[in-house]
Amino acid sequence: MVLIDNAAYSFGHFVGNGIPILSFFDDWNDKELLYLTTYLESIHNAENFKQANAEAFQLENLSKKELQEYQAKKFIEQLKQYFKRREFI
Repeated sequence: MVLIDNAAYSFGHFVGNGIPILSFFDDWNDKELLYLTTYLESIHNAENFKQANAEAFQLENLSKKELQEYQAKKFIEQLKQYFKRREFI
């Protein structure tokens, strides 16, 4: 089972199965799904998906609070990028 979500804390007890992805904000130049495809292709033959995922994201080392902080920081960065593209910043 693979979980793909823009909220890393939503992986709950299945952090090892989680693949974080950035949120989509109406940006037609967004390449997150391409990055996700590349990542999935790179691990599809992995003997142990959870191990490959752990090495890539290291989410299992974060506590629930840290996962929420990670998500909040990621969200703030996404908002900055969104507004920058629209020349608000």
